[in-house]
Amino acid sequence: MSVFVVLSPGPNPVLESTIHEKFADDYMLVSEGQWLVAGDGIAKDISDKLGITAGTAGHAIVITIGGYFGYANNAVWEWLALKLTAGLRHAS
Repeated sequence: MSVFVVLSPGPNPVLESTIHEKFADDYMLVSEGQWLVAGDGIAKDISDKLGITAGTAGHAIVITIGGYFGYANNAVWEWLALKLTAGLRHAS
């Protein structure tokens, strides 16, 4: 399992609904139009699954997280640690 950033240039209710449906227990809304998503595969797989590649979910990009640092709410750091640790256990 990897963690991805999904970015939309603004409010995107279609994408938000699809993320909730496809990744019910594996996403976190960071801010409007910004999500963290944990899933299997590469960024294109997540884009395909969400309908971004086909354009059905509106404009958005998917980026694989290779590392992270910054200043954010503790819930963000806890979610990232949990999902990235789960990915390491899953890969073993």
